[in-house]
Parts: sequence; C-alpha cells; structure tokens
Amino acid sequence: MASPCNPQYFQNQSLSLWLLALVFTLTWCFSVSESHAQIQLTGEVGGNVTIHCPYDKHRTIQFFYFQKGDIFVNGYYDSRNIRETGIWNNTRVDHGKATVHMTNLNISHIGTYKCHIMYKNSASPSDTDIHLSLTGTPKDPPEFNHYNHYAIAIAISAVVVFSIMVASLVWWQYKKGKTGVASVDVRQEWKADGYDEEAAKLSEQNEGEQAS
Repeated sequence: MASPCNPQYFQNQSLSLWLLALVFTLTWCFSVSESHAQIQLTGEVGGNVTIHCPYDKHRTIQFFYFQKGDIFVNGYYDSRNIRETGIWNNTRVDHGKATVHMTNLNISHIGTYKCHIMYKNSASPSDTDIHLSLTGTPKDPPEFNHYNHYAIAIAISAVVVFSIMVASLVWWQYKKGKTGVASVDVRQEWKADGYDEEAAKLSEQNEGEQAS
C-alpha cells in the first residue's frame, strides 16, 4: 500500500482526478450536443403557427415526438405509421423533418412543448423545449354602465318631448291663422248687411217726406 508520504501516491491521485475531469468534460459536451436551449415562439389567437424543431439534416430521424408536458401531440416513425388516436386534430407534421403545423390556436395551446427526436444509430434522443405564447387573448367584456343607459333614455325622452312641443306650436299657429281669416270675413259680411239696412231706412224716410 502506497504511503501518503510517497511521491507515487500523489501521482496516482493526480491521475485519478485528471481522468475524472476528462469523463465529466466528455459527458457535458455530449449533453450539450444532444439538447438545445428553449425556443420562444409567438402566435395569435385564432391563427396558425409553424414550429420548426432543430434537427440535424445530415442524420436520419428514426422517430419524432412532439408533446406538451406528458401529453402526446403528434409525431411519426420512420419505418411504420404511428397510431392516430391521441393526435391533436389541429396539428400536422412533415414526415422526414421536425416541423409541426398547428392551426386554429386558442388559449389552451399556450405552454411549453418538447421536440423529442431520435436519430438512427444514436444512443440517446435529442430534446428541445419550445414555449408558445399567444397574442390577442380575449379579454373580459366591459361591465354595463347603468349611468350611460339612463343618460341615453333621458336624451331620447327630451328629443320626443321637444318634437311634441314643436308640433303643437305649429298646429296652434295654423289654427290661429284659420280663425283670424274667418273673423275678418264675418266682420266684412256684417258691415255689408248693416250698410244695406241703413240705406233702406233712409230711402223709406225720403219717400214719406215726398208723399206729405
């Protein structure tokens, strides 16, 4: 057994630490090469979005899964068809690629999705997280303002009352004009009758004087 005071002991310890650091570095590099940083994607409520998952175009995809959390959304196998039960009916994938087309977006589609890609002759899959946000999210309708309702009702009532008053005034002026014309006609007719009667009396007086 090597003594701690022996120089060979320190050499063996240094070699072990170096090997451990090398293994850690290789593992970290492999992990980085098989995973990607989260991608931020923005869509619009009622619209469509195309999601491009990063993948190596020089390698053959054995299978591709697109999921939200633990919920399977869509995907495919290279050698066989995938079961259609559970596939979101508003999604479509491009076979041979890692592209997902999603239509008719609504607020339930907001969240983080995972692109799960397995290449042929690969020991582990490649994963990418994509967060989908939506703009144009419907807001709560504004509360009904009772004061505005009352103001509109009062304004309509005022217009109706004003219209009635104007119509009444016009009718009164019309009737007044008709009455005035009738009064003038009556006075003129009375003067004519009175003049004829007075003339008849004067004529009778003149005839009486001549007879006497």
